[in-house]
Amino acid sequence: MDVVVSDHHLAPNPLPPATLFFNPRMCDPETVPCPHLAGVGVAFFLMAAVNMRLRKHTGKSYKMDRVLDLVAIGTLADVMRLTGQNRILVRAGLARLERPKRPGIAALKAVSGMHINAPVSASQVSFKLAPRINAAGRMRHARVALQLLRCTDYKKGLELAEQLNELNSTRRDTELIILDEARAQAKQHIKASGKCGLVLYGKQWHPGIIGIVATRIIEEFHVPCIIICDDKDTLKGSGRSIPGFDLYACLSEIPDHLMAFGGHRQAAGVRIMPGFLEAFRKDFQEATRKRLQDPGEEVIWLDGETPLKNVGSNTISRELGLMEPFGPGNTEPVFVSKPVEITSRQTFRSRQDSLEMNVRDLEDGTILHAKGWGMADRLGADLVGKPIRIVFTVRRENHYGFITPELTIKDWGPVDKEIIYQSPQGPAPSEDPAEEEGCGEDEEFPQA
Repeated sequence: MDVVVSDHHLAPNPLPPATLFFNPRMCDPETVPCPHLAGVGVAFFLMAAVNMRLRKHTGKSYKMDRVLDLVAIGTLADVMRLTGQNRILVRAGLARLERPKRPGIAALKAVSGMHINAPVSASQVSFKLAPRINAAGRMRHARVALQLLRCTDYKKGLELAEQLNELNSTRRDTELIILDEARAQAKQHIKASGKCGLVLYGKQWHPGIIGIVATRIIEEFHVPCIIICDDKDTLKGSGRSIPGFDLYACLSEIPDHLMAFGGHRQAAGVRIMPGFLEAFRKDFQEATRKRLQDPGEEVIWLDGETPLKNVGSNTISRELGLMEPFGPGNTEPVFVSKPVEITSRQTFRSRQDSLEMNVRDLEDGTILHAKGWGMADRLGADLVGKPIRIVFTVRRENHYGFITPELTIKDWGPVDKEIIYQSPQGPAPSEDPAEEEGCGEDEEFPQA
């Protein structure tokens, strides 16, 4: 039969014996108007073209904007670059998510703590809706999420959404257990072999979680990382990389002990025969040593200094809203505060490594709510009431119909620390758009 492959990953060489390929990554980026589409975006444009052809023969057509909610969710879940067509598709899809026509999505908003008819931001899709959808495939079977998206009854949708919510809670608990074990291994390997690529292994680690854990490890240790676990009769690995390091190209240089691999510059999947783990680890360490340069200090690019009253104002809040959706390629503005103090702090019940706080501006007394993901150790209880400066982004959160600003703290420092700002005309942290995208899911494809 004729086979059409619709995809957005880097194509293998040689290509599989398909009839047609529909993949913007197989073309010169300069000649393609949408080189950074997610898989769901590629499928959307393919179906739009088929829809147009069918209309010529039947006189009927499907209204394609009815599926833009799914396109937005898929694009954000796959952490794609939010420029060009992706930005248009996501912005239009978010508008449809505000008053969802699909009962399953309305139910998912409800169990995620959102009002059914509340506006939805890109970050809310990325951190509330998408993780619950992905939890089905990670922890049980993706059909649960498919049933939710296709269901036509709100009561049934609510049952399925509750299942996804429970699976996501289990996923989060499992992730923390694996992360603690992986972190301990990472410290041992770095102590023994220096700062090079990490290959970490746990026999019982969950294959649906290892990609998320790999992301957490690179955030902490700033080196490429592949997390490996047993998967039936073979070993399965999920890798993540750091900006400037092409993980896919690195794996292409060391295929000797790999049964299969594939993915992006920043995310890849591998499959290894048992018994070859140590050989692959040695290959990966040597390959990363050759490619890695001294990363130096981690840099946070700042857009400016502002008192809290500015980001708390309705005017600034609306102006920031015009810049949305935020994501790779269109990152949130990052600000540094005037002197502030933490007036209260507590860890989340479900995540002991993360905080929610109230922060008060010492100059004008403005108090705003803030969260610090993974910051519990860095923002200790001893800092409460002491003058500090914080680096943060600001989001507009919908609380029961009221839009309020909420800070996400990225870093902090003493009030007298010198701050260097990025020039508005200066280079971005990464000039290659491919470096930031496609890290939403594990990537694994047959590759010689």
